[in-house]
Amino acid sequence: MTQAEVEEKLNQHSRMRVGHELASARHEEALTRLEAIVAKAELANEQAREEFKAEDKRLLTAQILMNGAMAKMATAMEETTEKLNALIRTVDGVIRKPSSEGTSPAT
Repeated sequence: MTQAEVEEKLNQHSRMRVGHELASARHEEALTRLEAIVAKAELANEQAREEFKAEDKRLLTAQILMNGAMAKMATAMEETTEKLNALIRTVDGVIRKPSSEGTSPAT
């Protein structure tokens, strides 16, 4: 191998080493960017999870309150039904009560 060939091989080796170092540096930069993206995604995921928990708690509270209100409404409806039935019985008794003159009510 001649001196020129040896020098050419050394130059090629140097260029390959520089190329490898540049590729390694780009790899490190890309890895750093990916790690930052993953960290942001994890933070966003945690925030979304916390928001979901809060919303779930609000919905559960609303459901409990609505169930209580519905139970009160059902009780009120039962009381109203009983009162209406009593009123109907009273009015029905007044209307159907035979008259004192012995005549039946007009139909």
